[in-house]
Amino acid sequence: MTSLSKEFMKARRMKASELRLNNYVLEDGQVVLLSTNYDLFKCLVNVDRGIGFEPILLTEEWLLKFGFIYHESIKHWVKNWGINGAEFIKFDEYYNLFSFQLGKDNYKVIDIGVHQLQNLWFVLTGEEII
Repeated sequence: MTSLSKEFMKARRMKASELRLNNYVLEDGQVVLLSTNYDLFKCLVNVDRGIGFEPILLTEEWLLKFGFIYHESIKHWVKNWGINGAEFIKFDEYYNLFSFQLGKDNYKVIDIGVHQLQNLWFVLTGEEII
């Protein structure tokens, strides 16, 4: 991770309103899955206090874990869903972060963590990505 992406993530604090069951977060530097209501409650309380929990930077390893496939020909990470749905994620070399496609040639740099990609996937497909 470059210093630019580290600074991007440091400036990006998690909000309790972004969290739900089955999100991955960092708890004191360790990856945890919020798999129970107790895990989620503990995280929500501490995030509001600004202690203990942080977002996880989206990386190639996480995209692979979630079933995305890199297509060299189009330079995108792709995961299909449903009959006509697909999620396209591109690495933005300037920011050293991933961006997602919001239609033809319309990219938005996303300084999001793993939990937000999980939430986006759930909203779009109704399925968990864990």
